Amino acid sequence: MDVKVKNRAGLPADRLEALKADLSLLENARTGLGERAFRYAVDGDEPSVIADLAATTDAHDVLHLTCSIKTYNTHKAAELRSKKIFAGLVADSDFLLRMADIY
Repeated sequence: MDVKVKNRAGLPADRLEALKADLSLLENARTGLGERAFRYAVDGDEPSVIADLAATTDAHDVLHLTCSIKTYNTHKAAELRSKKIFAGLVADSDFLLRMADIY
């Protein structure tokens, strides 16, 4: 997924790349969804992506969310996401609220 962002959230490069890699999984649910989710998460652009995420039937599966019936037990991807993106992250509240919208 080759998408450019302004990084208004001010994420360090390694966390930015980890987030991009994680949200790129959404491309399996619908083309362009991962890119739009990434732009929304990092810059706040394209808030309409949240409605599109809600309208999909498999976004939770492709992101390996623990709320998914198939992946109720902690999935390795979710565990890795937690460590690579969020562990010890200091970020502004707007970014964290957008992350809550997505995940």
